[in-house]
Amino acid sequence: MGRRGLGRGLSALIATGEGVGGLKFEELPVSAIRPNARQPRQTFPRSGIEELAASIREVGVLQPLVVRSTTAGFELIAG
Repeated sequence: MGRRGLGRGLSALIATGEGVGGLKFEELPVSAIRPNARQPRQTFPRSGIEELAASIREVGVLQPLVVRSTTAGFELIAG
């Protein structure tokens, strides 16, 4: 049986704009996010990527990405 999301969308769970502790929540274009150069895993099995894509299509993204601002855009921290 597949996982089910809460059905209310991310905005029902997390306020947009300034959040807790000065963190900011906003939607970003994927093209603005760069991989973390310190990520120890440099290759990912195609089957794992395909499973992740299928899960996102089925239930959506369950946890937001965490990024930090850099001079080149944004760097992926988690997610």
